[in-house]
Amino acid sequence: MATFDLSLLAGDTNHPYRVQCEQWKLMQFLQEKLQQEGADVRFGHEVTAVRQDGDVVTVTANTAAGPVEIAGRYMMAADGARSAVRRSLGIEFEGFTYAELFLIASTAFPFEKTLTDIAYVNYIADPLEWLVLLRVPGLWRVLVPAPENSDREQLLSDDNLQAMLQRVVHRPEPYTIAHRSIYHVHQRVAKNFRHGRVLLAGDAAHVNNPLGGMGMNGGIQDAFNLADKLKAIYAGADDRLLDRYDRQRRTVAVEAVQQHTHRNQQIISERDPETRKKSLDAMRKVAADKVSARDYMLRSSMIASMRRAAEIE
Repeated sequence: MATFDLSLLAGDTNHPYRVQCEQWKLMQFLQEKLQQEGADVRFGHEVTAVRQDGDVVTVTANTAAGPVEIAGRYMMAADGARSAVRRSLGIEFEGFTYAELFLIASTAFPFEKTLTDIAYVNYIADPLEWLVLLRVPGLWRVLVPAPENSDREQLLSDDNLQAMLQRVVHRPEPYTIAHRSIYHVHQRVAKNFRHGRVLLAGDAAHVNNPLGGMGMNGGIQDAFNLADKLKAIYAGADDRLLDRYDRQRRTVAVEAVQQHTHRNQQIISERDPETRKKSLDAMRKVAADKVSARDYMLRSSMIASMRRAAEIE
């Protein structure tokens, strides 16, 4: 129905393409870099509480050897959607949870040899069962929705996943499944990204459905934005600069990420024939015009949201 070519962004970025980097691989890269820089990387620490006293923030964590306390001038809390730091500080996580589950199976089967017109990232808007077909190095990842009240063990069973993959491409042999998972999907944003000397970032600050790949990317943008400000503060700038971090990144999370990803979910899952036709015709029209397509990709690639954030004082 519509294909978007990221090379249209060549005038906006030095990298007019999409890289599929799984989070576990990114974490390995970051761990290696941090250790090269001499950072103290600690595993097996479960944060249980955070307190602030004057110009110090102290984190309490459980370890195999017992509880420990770690203190510093500031804390960046990037501890995920169930953030213990956010809960410890009583920061509201505003939004909603979708009334469906997302089921994922990964396989090395070369879908591109059968579905010859697919791209590396495909959103398939079928009126009965929408799906996402996504290429990562060495594997194809298939994502479909499932009823919220489903039996999770049954959903993750070989029989169910085989049936799911056979609906994508029917073949006489069973699929080899390399990875399987299921999870709830949320659209939520923390009421504040700054709480004194504690700053929320990534999933601790905002979560959204994965249609569009804006979750981890938004967290990375949080990190760059906040790192620049902390660097300036350690060089002598007023720490009110951190209030700007809250204004910039929270505004973008609400205006850009939440709206765009929710709209993606609505388009791909719509079942009403007239509404579907209207939405898909509009998508075709956008893709057919280079100016409109570039504008769409500036938003979907999050370049537009970075520019929007930079405008906020």
